[in-house]
Amino acid sequence: MKSIKMLLLGLFLIPLLSCEENDENETVVIKTDLSVDISLNSTIKEPTSLKSSVTEPEYSFTGTGMFCLAENKDLGKNQCEIRNISPDVGCVLTFSGITQGNKINTLLLRWDSRPKGDFNFDMQNEIDITSMVKEQKNGIIEIELTSAIIPLVNCIGTEPDCMYRIDLAGISNFDLASTAKLKIPVTVETLVYTTRFTLF
Repeated sequence: MKSIKMLLLGLFLIPLLSCEENDENETVVIKTDLSVDISLNSTIKEPTSLKSSVTEPEYSFTGTGMFCLAENKDLGKNQCEIRNISPDVGCVLTFSGITQGNKINTLLLRWDSRPKGDFNFDMQNEIDITSMVKEQKNGIIEIELTSAIIPLVNCIGTEPDCMYRIDLAGISNFDLASTAKLKIPVTVETLVYTTRFTLF
């Protein structure tokens, strides 16, 4: 009977007499999408002159979205060190609810990064993606941005813990007050640390 009690006591004391150590595990490759919702607002532009030849109204629109790779749910809750990030094909910017005859005439994408808590973005990185805008199809305008977004992905690879801001700005012939969605597929290579227990 005493031996059983001693055994139970020993099993109870093991967790109390142990400590956690980080042990390097294998490199893990994770495919995920960086998803950014960009809320848009637009205002109607005044004609430049009374004799303007423009017959349809023009709207100026802007929008902002923010994201952080370190907060991506697909990376899991394990303690890990991001080693490499590479872009995958299929980066798409989507505008929904577009009716027949609605057009986006010009479109700029700006981005910048800052450490968390610092919101002094200067937005100096600008990409003119007007030439990539296609006609709407089934109420959706999809813009393929895989090649254009590579500088942004490279920056995320060197500063994965930073907060990233994406701005859109452009001119349309309709009131573009909605949410654009940016999907950036990436492959993330991480070194995962697992927790093991050792006795004192």
